[in-house]
Amino acid sequence: MPATIGMPKSCSPLSFLCSIFSRPAEAQTLAEACVVNGQIWNASLCQSKYLPAFIKALGPNLKAETLRALQYQVEHSKWYPGDSEASA
Repeated sequence: MPATIGMPKSCSPLSFLCSIFSRPAEAQTLAEACVVNGQIWNASLCQSKYLPAFIKALGPNLKAETLRALQYQVEHSKWYPGDSEASA
């Protein structure tokens, strides 16, 4: 795994995907997909292990609003209030 990717060992089951994080825009794309898909950020291992590690490693590469939404959703297990999807 290249050092520029910065994915921690806790994400090792997902290491085959690490090549997509070679540029900040690619990490942003994954983060946006996670924010709008309640099945990702609310899934047990994603919520407790993988997304926190992703946020810690690549959070600085994300847009502030996306990072806030993802952190909120992982921590609170509900839609981010600023998110347009927040209703259901």
